[in-house]
Amino acid sequence: MFESARLKIERAKKHINDLHDLCNTYVASNFCELWVEKDEKSGDYLLRLAQTKEPPSDIPLIIGDAVHNLRSSLDIAYCELIRDIAGISLTPKTQIKIVKTRNELVSGLTKGKGILVSRPDIAEVIATTLRPYKDGNEDSLLHVIHDLNITDKHIILIPIFCPSKAEITNIKMGGLTIGKLVADIGPDGVLNIARMGGGVTDFSFDSQSVSFSVLFGKDQPLSGKPVVSELRNLVKYTENALQSIQDAVLKLET
Repeated sequence: MFESARLKIERAKKHINDLHDLCNTYVASNFCELWVEKDEKSGDYLLRLAQTKEPPSDIPLIIGDAVHNLRSSLDIAYCELIRDIAGISLTPKTQIKIVKTRNELVSGLTKGKGILVSRPDIAEVIATTLRPYKDGNEDSLLHVIHDLNITDKHIILIPIFCPSKAEITNIKMGGLTIGKLVADIGPDGVLNIARMGGGVTDFSFDSQSVSFSVLFGKDQPLSGKPVVSELRNLVKYTENALQSIQDAVLKLET
């Protein structure tokens, strides 16, 4: 049951693994630089960071592909439920529709020209397992998948690479040598413990390593949350949703 839908999930997993590898390759490359800049107001020397090359253009495309496969998986399972379990012919518009309330969902499926007029029990399965309604169900990950998929159709899902920490080795400044410095990076790209008094006139270091978080962009669903881990949560939700539908159907048949 739902073999085709599960194939879509497997494809989404591959996209997410590829995304993880691509992001790691980018972060491990020579993609940023650190330099010293004198603050004219305070006289301090600031250690600043900036990206020197853009992230791979494939990254937002892979995110969109992963999301689309998850949404497609749920629609395929829904159509299989209607066609193969309920025994009802599909129409070109048969898909999961997210409505306002649970009552609106069930009545839309079972009243008037609803596709499940003859199988209200299947409508109950959909309402109980997928829960494609908003009121009282605002935190459903189905809504997140739906919103990400819709967003990607209109605005490409470009993530942000947010620097979090830098590790610098063999720092030499004003005759002082520090073997290793680990510093948090502020939102302005300044390492927030790397302020040196105005008397320092020389500064050098042997190597740098910067930790980055890859986050969903501003004004997008899941804004500010880590892309790879959130996508993997959506995979887990989709797998659990299919299993819940299957368990509910098996109960109906016993």
